Amino acid sequence: MKYHTQLLTLDMDATATVGADADAVRSRWTLSKIGTVEERMEMDREMKSLEERLGEVGKWEARVKELDELLRCG
Repeated sequence: MKYHTQLLTLDMDATATVGADADAVRSRWTLSKIGTVEERMEMDREMKSLEERLGEVGKWEARVKELDELLRCG
């Protein structure tokens, strides 16, 4: 079985430009090797960030309930 050794990451920037290609999308890309220490550290950072955001779900749900109650009274 073959595995990929490189990861292509695309970063799309949808800022419009002036002129004929005003709807053009600028893109940047990076090519990185899979399995490096840096990649694993980035994954760990992303996991931590996602876990922190998931920890806030209770607050979001409470706020939605609060807003829902305010809108029903109004």
